[in-house]
Amino acid sequence: MRKGRDQQQDKGIEIHFIVTVRKFKDNIRYALNIPYETLVSKHSDLLDEGADELIRLICGIGTPTAWSNGNAYCGVGNGTDAFDATDTDLQGASKTYKAMDATYPQLISGQKARWRSTFGSAEGNHDWKEFTVSNSSSGAGKNLMRILSSKGTKGSGETWELTIDEEFS
Repeated sequence: MRKGRDQQQDKGIEIHFIVTVRKFKDNIRYALNIPYETLVSKHSDLLDEGADELIRLICGIGTPTAWSNGNAYCGVGNGTDAFDATDTDLQGASKTYKAMDATYPQLISGQKARWRSTFGSAEGNHDWKEFTVSNSSSGAGKNLMRILSSKGTKGSGETWELTIDEEFS
């Protein structure tokens, strides 16, 4: 049986998600790579539907959809409901899904995958309190995880970059 949120497992593979939000006042500072704030947090909130889709991909069962550049979207929302492994989408009233940046996802030094989406000045302008990677442009796809971590409120005119790393250990 899979243990709950942020608990250590005695044996087997552990999966952790590292959420990084880099905040830029405007597109010029984004182009110059000058963030005014960078927030990082680590979680282990794999969703059941994400785990099931991973198993289907590994075993070639059915017609699963990979979280690839053409299919993956980083999602942000303002939900604060407690994590439940049976969640199937972000829970907040305000949600924004954004396609992957060019060249993402990436394999980072073995046993780590990285997804990244950049939310421009008119995208995702609401509280950023929950995060996911979905294999469709809305929560209707399979969500790999649901991370709860307040990262602030994105305002119009700002550019925020969301990176989610999945690491196996």
